[in-house]
Amino acid sequence: MMVNYIYDGSFQGFLTVCYDALENRINPGGISITENYHNDLFSEIREISPDRDKSAKLINYLKKRFDYETIQNVYYSFLSECSDIEKAILDYILLCFKFGKNVDGYHSNDCVKKINEAVRKVTCEKHKFIGIIRFKLLKDGIFYASIEPDNNITGLLINHFKKRFSCQKWLIHDIKRNIGAIYNLKTASLVNIENYDKNILSFDNDSGVFHEDEIEFQNLWKTYFKNICIKERINPRLQRQFIPVRYWKYLVEKQA
Repeated sequence: MMVNYIYDGSFQGFLTVCYDALENRINPGGISITENYHNDLFSEIREISPDRDKSAKLINYLKKRFDYETIQNVYYSFLSECSDIEKAILDYILLCFKFGKNVDGYHSNDCVKKINEAVRKVTCEKHKFIGIIRFKLLKDGIFYASIEPDNNITGLLINHFKKRFSCQKWLIHDIKRNIGAIYNLKTASLVNIENYDKNILSFDNDSGVFHEDEIEFQNLWKTYFKNICIKERINPRLQRQFIPVRYWKYLVEKQA
């Protein structure tokens, strides 16, 4: 009977699934998040709870056997949240055991292609958001930025902004997944965000959530953006190529 794994959706939970599958020599038919699983009468269901020790053992084993890029491929592809990516990652790990560090050279393999494509998407979006994130100063002195990325990249942004804005408190809020990366001048971490003032998503100066300096800065930036624009050379197609339209609603200059 085919075995299907279900888990809680966390990376630790997924690594625990991989550990169980490898330990018991099971090649599952599918791996799904519990809330997304559709019951299959002809399959055995294994529900796996996150296990810190098992997930750590698997990561440490992969680190000993393979290079950093392989570990990064596993993590980045998981963050892509692509359809059936969990099964592809497990298959990728099995290929790593078979072909070693040369596994990424097998470009014709469907599993390797899917992993490489997922990693490329996550990497590109990570770099794109590093360049386009716009912070807004709130009344409580925290610099706030809202994002809605296609991939779960919020955690990947922490190191860059921790170095770039080390003397400021900030919060990067992924409103699509209700999570945030928060920095308190000492440490940065991922947090769950269930309730928040929807006014901070807007650029309404009368909302009462912004610091008075922020309102002035927004107006200055809009004025600057408008004045440097050469109307005869406006190229919407090129703009969309560099920054997709779905990101524009969080850019101050696009609210001008």
